Amino acid sequence: MNPIITSLSGLIATLTGAIALLLMLELRGNPGKDSTTNQRLVMAHKVTGYIFIVFFLVILAIMLSKVEASQDEFSPRTILHISLALLIVPLLAFKILIIRRFRRFEHYVPGIGIAVFLAFFLLNTMTAGYYFIHGSPTLYPLGLTEGDAIVLDEQKGQKLVAQKCGKCHTLERIFKSLKTDQGWTETVNRMVAFDAPNITEGQGKHILHYLINQQKRREQLVATASGAKEKAGQKLIEQKCSYCHGLDRIFLARKTPNEWAELVDNMAGYSEQEDFLRPLEKEAVLEFLSNRTVPQAEGEK
Repeated sequence: MNPIITSLSGLIATLTGAIALLLMLELRGNPGKDSTTNQRLVMAHKVTGYIFIVFFLVILAIMLSKVEASQDEFSPRTILHISLALLIVPLLAFKILIIRRFRRFEHYVPGIGIAVFLAFFLLNTMTAGYYFIHGSPTLYPLGLTEGDAIVLDEQKGQKLVAQKCGKCHTLERIFKSLKTDQGWTETVNRMVAFDAPNITEGQGKHILHYLINQQKRREQLVATASGAKEKAGQKLIEQKCSYCHGLDRIFLARKTPNEWAELVDNMAGYSEQEDFLRPLEKEAVLEFLSNRTVPQAEGEK
């Protein structure tokens, strides 16, 4: 998820938690108010408390999903972050149990409420506060020069993609994207700005170098596979279609991909052979027929 969204969620949760805490202190510290005012304060405390719990659970779920996706050893900051989040869970549970069932321990509720807020405040300043303080756009636009290819390491770039990019979205989203070199450059610069300063200029260059090169490899594989498939389709046509008519009739015809698919189905039916064209063979034939360049007749020029 975008760090801006999670950071704003943390700030909203902190504000609602602070309001809930202040309302609780008002109720406990100034008991001389009339019953109507007390009822309103109690209702406001409940509403802000429930809002805080909802935001906290959402943030906790996001954090746990990131922890699950991570395959690296946690840093001390991350361990402290996780510990504070897990500490809040039993504190909230004890507070709710005391209010709902164990009224004899009600005098502990203010202390537990303060502990919950302090733990969440520390947790949030380690994430949202850190992000908003340091999260200004990068002062460098990232770009690759000819000399960078010598010093940049694709394996390091791949590892950094898993570490840094997997925090906000799935890696599948990255590897399914098709971009130009300039497109990847703009994307990486934008992501580095979102997650500054967690991605340094050097790390950003390793990431950019890896993403550009891995897409070039994908394009080469697709081109090789497509060329092989078209050659196989041409060979199949020469073998199977020449039994009934000349190949000029096929190679000079102009049809849409749908029309070729319909024609191939009809011709396969005329052959009265169940395995005249297997599925992969049919795919190769259609690939060749649909991608051909047919020369124009004299009257059409």
